Amino acid sequence: MAKAPGLTQEQIDAACAIVEAGATFTAAAQQLGVGYGVVRYHMMRLGISSGRTRTQERALSRTVCFRDGRPVWRFTPAEDAQLLALEAQGISVAEIARRIGRRTSSVFMRLATLARIEAAREAAS
Repeated sequence: MAKAPGLTQEQIDAACAIVEAGATFTAAAQQLGVGYGVVRYHMMRLGISSGRTRTQERALSRTVCFRDGRPVWRFTPAEDAQLLALEAQGISVAEIARRIGRRTSSVFMRLATLARIEAAREAAS
């Protein structure tokens, strides 16, 4: 797996505090003088939501989008179900990635996203 984007533990703790106080990932990144993507990565890895999440319906409206001119394939509901089933069996993220033909980092981040969605649903009930 690729090296995690670099923030010190102090910066990660500060970003957590800023986001948990209600700020967006963008605002936290600006306050810390770092990139949005780095803050987003660490917050997703830790399961911290900014409170400004897209609805799942909007996220699933397209199967391919482009970032920096490169195609990015979104996960389908069937792939999400497969991910969760394989994770429940105790299979490693690397093995899940091999089985479904995705990058390990994509699978790791999607599982983190699915966990955040589930936590938000539980908190709303």
